[in-house]
Amino acid sequence: MMMAMQPNSDHADTDARLRNWARWCYSGGGAPRRCGSAEGRFVPIRADDEKLERTAQEPIDPVDAERIEKCVTLTMDRRTRQFVTLYYLKRRRQEEIARKLRFDRDCFLAELDRTLIAVEGALKRPTPDRRMARRMVVSRGVLLPVGWRE
Repeated sequence: MMMAMQPNSDHADTDARLRNWARWCYSGGGAPRRCGSAEGRFVPIRADDEKLERTAQEPIDPVDAERIEKCVTLTMDRRTRQFVTLYYLKRRRQEEIARKLRFDRDCFLAELDRTLIAVEGALKRPTPDRRMARRMVVSRGVLLPVGWRE
């Protein structure tokens, strides 16, 4: 269950995009996946009908969700990433988030606004290629560590 805390109205669009990203993550990231076993005896558990109905009521924008996913995994600092994960994905209570990230729980809305501002800033910057994030450069189609001299 999502918390009743609402961010500043200036960041409502970013909040809605992050909620869309969380629904996308819970839905399996786009393509449904099935488990299997080597012997072929495994029968997958039926999906929870109530959960499927709730997901169907709120449409998911997969293109925007993938953009948010790249932004979260590549450009955000650790604290912002933890806050986004705890609040939107794991749906933790504000007291638990405050304790885990070591801030006063009375400042939760201020911390939520700070996080949404950081997410907006990260979305405005171009998302780097994953190889660049790992300190690799592409030279003539070959991945090389940064500082490599030919």
